[in-house]
Amino acid sequence: MNLSFLKKTRWLVVIFCFLSVIQGTIEEVLAEERQVKAVNVQENQTVSSAIILSKIRTKAGEPFSQTVLDQDIKRLYGTGFFNDVKVDLQEEGDGIVVIFLVTEKPGLTEVRFVGNKVFREQKLKEMLHIKEGMALDQQQLTEDLVEIENLYKKKGYAQVKVSHELLKDPETGENQLQVIIEEGPRIRIKAIKFTGNEHYSAKRLFKVVRTRKDTLLTSGFIKSEEIRVDVERLKVFYENEGYLDIQVREGWEERSGGKSMSLIFHIEEGKRYFVGDVSVKGNELYPQSEITQLIKIQSGDSFSRQKIREDLNRLKEYYYD
Repeated sequence: MNLSFLKKTRWLVVIFCFLSVIQGTIEEVLAEERQVKAVNVQENQTVSSAIILSKIRTKAGEPFSQTVLDQDIKRLYGTGFFNDVKVDLQEEGDGIVVIFLVTEKPGLTEVRFVGNKVFREQKLKEMLHIKEGMALDQQQLTEDLVEIENLYKKKGYAQVKVSHELLKDPETGENQLQVIIEEGPRIRIKAIKFTGNEHYSAKRLFKVVRTRKDTLLTSGFIKSEEIRVDVERLKVFYENEGYLDIQVREGWEERSGGKSMSLIFHIEEGKRYFVGDVSVKGNELYPQSEITQLIKIQSGDSFSRQKIREDLNRLKEYYYD
């Protein structure tokens, strides 16, 4: 074969590829300069168009962006709903219609719970937003399982673990969702302790918290949410006494081989802050003496946000009246 002919043929192939790249680039640039006229979804069966559209950022009325579109495709795959996501761009006047073509994964044929003894399966199923026949939304499932864990923890099952397993039939491709619950023991609090409390006694701080240990009158079951609130109660108490740098965290000490626990509030009081000068500015309507009588916080007092709020409320009521 003629060597000159081969060289010419090679150059023609290179030129064709170069022109194809240039054409693709021009089309992308032109598309980027156009407005999105509409965004539609096709071929979805069980996942509603509204849910799909809520996951994407390409919107009608906004400039078209290939970068945003690529992110939308990744985001739709990330939902776990789809085996395939394609996009069809159609011209409409001076704009573009974006069409998402989706192929859904098989819906869940069954949702069942394993290991639950405290709560009935029907009650737990009601807490799941994912139902039989729907595609699996991994993010929603994660949120639902956290809520189920919280349900157990409110009943004193502080060590509960909730996980899931997706079982797939190799022949039919059908999916079964299995929620696995390890309830663990219902643990009681046998003692409540405080560490680092240099300026307030345990007896005083015990009046601040609501969690109670196991006694003849109280059950003493661990309730994680109540304990978290108690941590905040202790912080607020110290802040109102001038300890603005206060740090409080919970800790645990095992007792009786893990059948009961001691709850420990670890406290770092930090520096105590005091009020400097107290002055009033901008008062033109009333005598200064009447205004100062309404202000209870005084120079030298422990800095307290609560007292300052109370003073501000009194001043507002005074002016409103």
